[in-house]
Amino acid sequence: MSETFNLGLPFIDGAQAQKHVTHNEALRKIDTQIHAHVLQRDLTSPPSGPQESDAYLIAENATGFWQGHDNEFAVFQDGAWVFSSIKAGFVLWVISDEILTVWSGVEWLDFVAAGSTSTQVDLFGVNATPDTTNRLTVASDAVLFNHAGSNMQQKLNKNGIADTASLVLQNGYSGRAEFGLVGDDDIKSLARWFCLA
Repeated sequence: MSETFNLGLPFIDGAQAQKHVTHNEALRKIDTQIHAHVLQRDLTSPPSGPQESDAYLIAENATGFWQGHDNEFAVFQDGAWVFSSIKAGFVLWVISDEILTVWSGVEWLDFVAAGSTSTQVDLFGVNATPDTTNRLTVASDAVLFNHAGSNMQQKLNKNGIADTASLVLQNGYSGRAEFGLVGDDDIKSLARWFCLA
């Protein structure tokens, strides 16, 4: 029996008996995969006592009945697990994490979380590419930090007294001036040191 390319919905053959069975199977797939949600995405084996229509995103290195179904979409229907392979662009809402995630074809990429889940990304670039040293990178003519109704503070917090919390002014990514707490807790300017270096 042939099926659709994207969701794998079964086609009804011209002379097929019991067409309603094929039609209902397609409706079930649509019902679970459109606006899809899963309870969890970190399980490697089926939970005990699943309820009808419970859905999960199977984690890697799955075992037991889920073995061989890594990164697949599993739904408990009519007392059995039904698996669907995931294609690039497939989007899921993960209830336990309160997060929306999309399959790139290689890995799951999370959108910014909602609700009480913290919103955090490891790297962020605005018109620029961040790296592990410059985790926040901005390429712009100006950057504005505005008050939210009263005061505004910009803070640089160092780990210990001998560490550095400073503002470095550069030209061609080479330091020309620096002022702040450098190596101790006394504020100083290192403009001359940079010019001589």
